[in-house]
Amino acid sequence: MRYTATAQALADTGDLARVAASMAGRCVATGLDVTTYRGIIAAAIALGQRPMRGCPRWDTDQELITAVHDLEIEIGHRARRVDDLARTMRAAIRQARSWLMSEDDDVAARARAVIADCRTALEILEPIPDRLRYATARLIAVPGELGETYAAAYALIARGRTLPHEGRWVTGARTPASTRQPARL
Repeated sequence: MRYTATAQALADTGDLARVAASMAGRCVATGLDVTTYRGIIAAAIALGQRPMRGCPRWDTDQELITAVHDLEIEIGHRARRVDDLARTMRAAIRQARSWLMSEDDDVAARARAVIADCRTALEILEPIPDRLRYATARLIAVPGELGETYAAAYALIARGRTLPHEGRWVTGARTPASTRQPARL
């Protein structure tokens, strides 16, 4: 049961789902257009959780993009661990099959136990690589969707101008309430 327990731990993507769900909740709190973070929502759901509510807002777009990138890296690490474990278990099955012909009943029984453990663990892991790949693909799209949706705002900032409504987070700067000027038309 050694491999089964390890597979169950790797298949539990709740930790990754909570991060993605929190990120989506922060996007809601920031007031972003849902089209800019739908990849985060899709990743959270694919990993097993709906977006959270009551999260703090993102202070800067860079903070959001960094968090997306960090989650991509974490998912990649998990995918490599899943692949490594599957490869190890397939090798263990091949080795155990050679022990099945042993005249020692204990060795043959141990071989059957190893094979059963590995097969159970492989069944547990079977859907995980696809879920991780899907979540990663959806996260990879987020910066492009964010930039596409806010392209006009980024162009405005690049020209040295600020956005209305406190210049919220595209520039990363906040305007204190006492120094705000009314917008000029």
